[in-house]
Amino acid sequence: MNKVFNYKNFYEILAIVAGFIALVIISIYIYKEPIINPIDLTIRDAMYKFRGEKYGFWYFVFRLITEFGFFYFVVLIAIIVGISVRFDRRFWLLCIATLATYVANELVKIIFLRERPFAELQWMHESSTSFPSGHSMVSVVFYGIIMYYIYDSLYFNAKQKKIWIITISILILLIGLSRLVLGVHYFLDVLGGYAYGVVIAAAIILFYKVKLRFPNIGIKKKQA
Repeated sequence: MNKVFNYKNFYEILAIVAGFIALVIISIYIYKEPIINPIDLTIRDAMYKFRGEKYGFWYFVFRLITEFGFFYFVVLIAIIVGISVRFDRRFWLLCIATLATYVANELVKIIFLRERPFAELQWMHESSTSFPSGHSMVSVVFYGIIMYYIYDSLYFNAKQKKIWIITISILILLIGLSRLVLGVHYFLDVLGGYAYGVVIAAAIILFYKVKLRFPNIGIKKKQA
């Protein structure tokens, strides 16, 4: 127990607590206002004004960005990660965590059954319910775990790690934004997806650090 609750795991524990509080608040709010609410309406209208006409510049930009959250693209990147780490325990943990997130997302959707924004205003077809956003939820878990692997690796220097972490963080935010611009989710769907994703990702990273982490990864050997 002391191995889990120590200062080295402070940020993971903080993320789990903060994410859990956020998802509870958002979930209760959505449950009471399942269709529309002032927050979602305001941001939805702002996105519609921002994006302009369909098949314009922003359509192709955000249609491309949203692909990074689809299952087939996640599988492709997972394979690249697997090759990079020689399909060791990090690869399998990433796969299990991502698949569990997909399942969790579907279960939560069944509980809330929130309708998506009006079909005529959507720029792509989605058949499932709206809350929470699966793209947002999966992107936080999948890319968040990869981001931690990079941070924990000895194969990148400090500058390279910073570039990768900033790039992946921006990608996660843009994936959520793409769901709003394409009109397939409300703002609280995306925010809720992030909250659920943070809890899962932080819990997986904490588990990895405590139980599965290789002794020599991320820790430089002391000189004799």
